[in-house]
Amino acid sequence: ENFALQDKTIRLRVEDDVDVGRGVQQELFARILEDSKLTFISREHLRVKLHLGSPPENAVGPSPSTATCWLEVTNRSVNPVALSANSLTPSMQPLWVVKDHTQNIAEGGRICFRSEDGIFLEF
Repeated sequence: ENFALQDKTIRLRVEDDVDVGRGVQQELFARILEDSKLTFISREHLRVKLHLGSPPENAVGPSPSTATCWLEVTNRSVNPVALSANSLTPSMQPLWVVKDHTQNIAEGGRICFRSEDGIFLEF
């Protein structure tokens, strides 16, 4: 189901760690996900930090060299997340981030949550 951007927005502040998960943004995840998918979002699934400026060279994103901001994404869950430059299609190979690993994603990139059926949510 498609939701308006404001219906799935998590507000970030520059250089502040923000936890993302169904225990932190309970109303958001309950509103946009079926109960069967909620179990694939941990209570504190990710920790993200917004940075201004050019992203590091290893950042995932559509145009990292022209980005003006980027996210540092740490997966705190046993459920991996995918980072992608664009919306995922079956032929695309995302970068998977597993528990306790951190990866950078440039402005315009996507954070994707997955179940056994595939990707079910993108931010």
